[in-house]
Parts: sequence; C-alpha cells; structure tokens
Amino acid sequence: MIIVTTGDTTDVADKNREMESADGDVNGAAVLHVVYEEPAPVESSVSVQIVFSEDDAEEIRIPVEGVRGEVDLTSSDLELVFDHDPSWVGLRFREVLIPKGATITEANVQFTVDAIVEGTTDQAIKLEVWGALEANAPEITADPFSVSNRTFTDSMVPWEPGPSVAEGDAGENERTPDITGIIQEIVDLDGWASGNNMMLIVTTGDTLDTADKNREMESADGDVNGAPVLH
Repeated sequence: MIIVTTGDTTDVADKNREMESADGDVNGAAVLHVVYEEPAPVESSVSVQIVFSEDDAEEIRIPVEGVRGEVDLTSSDLELVFDHDPSWVGLRFREVLIPKGATITEANVQFTVDAIVEGTTDQAIKLEVWGALEANAPEITADPFSVSNRTFTDSMVPWEPGPSVAEGDAGENERTPDITGIIQEIVDLDGWASGNNMMLIVTTGDTLDTADKNREMESADGDVNGAPVLH
C-alpha cells in the first residue's frame, strides 16, 4: 500500500512540517493505523445425490457364498452391510462444491429404505463410515477390490442405525451420524478443489458376524430419487 501526501501547490513559500523518515530515525518513522471490522463468516451448504449406477457399489469383504473382492455395480438396493457376505459399500459423490480451505461444521449421508424384511432389517447392527483419502476420487469399476483397494481416512464414524420401519422412510434411522471429521480430512488434502469427486465407504468392524441382518437402502439402480444424498 502506498499513501501520497501533497498540499497547496500554488503557495511556494518555504513553510512545511519536518517529520522523521526511516532514514533519519526508524523508530519515529510514519506509522499507518487502521481500525476495521472483519466480515462475518458466510455459511454455505451443499447436497449431492448419487445418480449414476456406477457410483454406488457393493464389494464382498468376507466370502460366505460369494467371492472375496467381487464388486456389484448394478444392485437394485444397498445392503448395509450384510447380505450373506459382509460387504464394503462404496458411495461416490460427484462434483462436490466445497471450496479448498472450507471449515466443515456438519455433514451426513441420508439413505432411503428400500425394503423391510422381518428378522433382518429390524436387527441391531454396528456399522462404520469411512472416507477414501483421495482428493478427487476415481470411479468405482467392476474390477475386484475397486471399493476397498483405497487408502482410508484416519477418521471413522461408528453407526448403529435404528430398525427400518417402512419402505420409503428417509429419516433419522436412515441417516448417518455426523461425519464432519471425514469430510474435513478429504477437503484438507492437497489437490482438493471445489467440484472434485468424493467417496465414502460403509462397512462393519464386526466381520465375524455373518448373520443375514442389514438395512436395505435404495441405490441409484433401484430408485434414483431415493439414492444416497451427501449433505
């Protein structure tokens, strides 16, 4: 910043004010004082729904009936996360408009119930939500392990969803807990930019429990209007 002082150029008399300069006395040199008010932070929000078939997928984690690492991109629903075989469920959200440097204050994923199965979708389950530690998550493919073969975030959020009550429900029981830490870790990555893709993974730490109990949620293939939404 440069500030210039001048005066009445028509008066050429030898009169002035002689002030210190940095060369004469640096301690007495001119000092700029500014009083200002900081603008209030602007709070913004973004919601991104999965709309493409290949952006939600199930991968067999522990083979009971299937093959370990096998990926299903076209399931009509998303079993969280037991469907005979404990699974990884991958959720890729495209063009997430969160700017680099943003501070995340709240985040979750909203699911919608696809089906009610007595003795299955009403049983207690323990899930885990992770993020893929990728500044711009590449696509999920049908190649084996394309969901799990990624570096995961340090942040993990445990989730014990309540029982599914009715088909089409999209309430608290179908919503993850707050996943702020996961989203913050991703947007803090070098290379993150607004409009990049972001991936989350839902699985379980209770891999020894292979009982057929789950939450059956809508996928983009089953009902795109009920597919998972990142808020």
